[in-house]
Amino acid sequence: MISKNLKYTIVIIAVFVWVGFVCSISFMEAWLKFRAMNVTLQIGLSIGRLIFDALNKVEWVLLLIILTPILLSKHKTTFSYFIYLAIPIVLLIIQTFWILPVLYERVEMILSGNEVSPSLLHFCYLIMEFIKVGCLFIFGIITFKFYEKKEPAIS
Repeated sequence: MISKNLKYTIVIIAVFVWVGFVCSISFMEAWLKFRAMNVTLQIGLSIGRLIFDALNKVEWVLLLIILTPILLSKHKTTFSYFIYLAIPIVLLIIQTFWILPVLYERVEMILSGNEVSPSLLHFCYLIMEFIKVGCLFIFGIITFKFYEKKEPAIS
């Protein structure tokens, strides 16, 4: 059986690794790649699709790492504690099953030489990333405070 301290540590590390991944990919890589010399729209879109597909998979793995100790815990978590994780879960589901497939479809159309009409999906995705990072950060801080006090948010 995993000790309570190890459970907290695993959850805290996974949460902040997730925050780091999203910040570095969504808030830096996504727009910086287009500023690099000789990176055409087609190359940038191909790179972006590859990277965001990988980021999405990493997010699901990190979510499983975070959820496992919580779900295997005998102690019930409070709604106010879990809501800060529930929001990123919902956003990840929306991104995985709706926004990313539509954005990938748009990339394919552009790479095929077709004109695509402007879309707000990139903006929606970015807003979701800000909300996700904010909620995960709060969730990580709350988890750390429980760990620090040795109170059973997860036991």
